[in-house]
Amino acid sequence: MYYYIFESSSTNNKINDLEDKIRDHVANLGIAGEMTAPSHARSLEYLIVQAKEKNYSTVVAVGGIGHITSIAHKIAGSNIVLGIIPVGSFPDLNCFLNIHKWQDAANALKPRRYIEAQLGVIEPGAHIFLTACQIKIKNESNANIIFPLYTAKFSDGTLNIKLTPEHQHLLFEISQSQNRSIFNLFKKQSATSDIYTSAFYEIKGQIIVDPAAPLFIDGEEITNTPVSISLHPKKLKMIISKEYA
Repeated sequence: MYYYIFESSSTNNKINDLEDKIRDHVANLGIAGEMTAPSHARSLEYLIVQAKEKNYSTVVAVGGIGHITSIAHKIAGSNIVLGIIPVGSFPDLNCFLNIHKWQDAANALKPRRYIEAQLGVIEPGAHIFLTACQIKIKNESNANIIFPLYTAKFSDGTLNIKLTPEHQHLLFEISQSQNRSIFNLFKKQSATSDIYTSAFYEIKGQIIVDPAAPLFIDGEEITNTPVSISLHPKKLKMIISKEYA
């Protein structure tokens, strides 16, 4: 049984354009279920409790990254399987699920093939990411990543934090221009300029940037530094495309 939780149109105006189309599409697939959305009277937490009390086996998050990851966080570690219909452009998530458009995601719901996915968690706020998150550091900033046994310091560039299930670690990857990098762990040349990429495999890290820098998940700004990033202690059952590698 499928329990669809649509993101509120007040936080994602693209929902208005697609909601009826999504409802019709899943009905044509024979997987129409209960459909709801958060409101002032019914919070997302309340809807998740309702899904559990009604013994729904599949909760489908329909909306943007923030909405999807909020639901993922609330059902991780349970027997509920998460289905995802992204509404918006989210290249990392689409690549991970092996989908190209929302119809692909809806079609994947019917066979209900799922994996147990590792999650990353960002504190404060208990934000969840399914693939990666990113922090862009402005020139002349003071940035520190405090790992359990040492601290990495840098002053500009892009910090990508990626899930690496095969290693059961997080990959902290710092990309900087050649003339500014202070790392010599790993070097990668781009087509237009020399870029140093320094890689750290760790289970957690605290990131402090002065001045504060925004953190993005798949292009959507979620929060600002300082943040602590670690592996979530629980895994998530998540539906993926049948073509998933």
